[in-house]
Amino acid sequence: MVDDLLQEMIDPTPPRTDVSRWRRLGATAAIFALAGIGITSLTTNALFTDRETTAGDLLTGTVDLSLGSFTLTMPNGGMAPGDVVVQPLTVNNTGSLALRYAVSFLATQGTSATPDPTNSAGTGTPGTGDLRTVLTLSVFHVADAASCTQTTAVPTDASVAGTRQNLAVSDYTPILGSPEVGPQTGDSEILGGGTGTQTLCVRLSMDPTSTNDFQNTVANVSLRFDAEQVVNNTASPTATP
Repeated sequence: MVDDLLQEMIDPTPPRTDVSRWRRLGATAAIFALAGIGITSLTTNALFTDRETTAGDLLTGTVDLSLGSFTLTMPNGGMAPGDVVVQPLTVNNTGSLALRYAVSFLATQGTSATPDPTNSAGTGTPGTGDLRTVLTLSVFHVADAASCTQTTAVPTDASVAGTRQNLAVSDYTPILGSPEVGPQTGDSEILGGGTGTQTLCVRLSMDPTSTNDFQNTVANVSLRFDAEQVVNNTASPTATP
């Protein structure tokens, strides 16, 4: 008993009121701690922001070469040795970009639909000669369609004219300029914007020394135009008028 009294005097049991006070103090500290965390969260996540967008269209240009109508008109009765036929051909740039073009040809043999009984064989069958071998083709620039006549002289400047004798080729062959990429000798340029136009004169002549082997024979001549953009396509030569 005495020992219990002494122990109580040395380490008395705290009053219940003190225990409650410490509990309230601990709860208050916890509340302030949670409030601090909430304020910190608001400070780091609730920012003023703004966002704007803009856009623009990307539009590409066009390379678009077009040709006028083209038909070779033969002399009455067909061509004879020494004859010349001409035909103007309009070349238009209907695209937005300046273009550079070259002309190639291909000649093929054909069969006469109406055999002439007066040919060399005398049997109404076509002659045995290859008409392509006695034809000369020239393609050159002229001021306008009216300037393309049988008496028009073919320019000798390779930058404005091309001539080929003996049209017996197996594939398209360049005659004015070159279809190779980049500026080539003889290439022609037309400005863009849908207003560029040039006129070519296509001239075909038959060798005056052609023999009877070429009577009642046929050849078909086709022209191919290869065009490419001028801008960003290496150095550009002076445009052909």
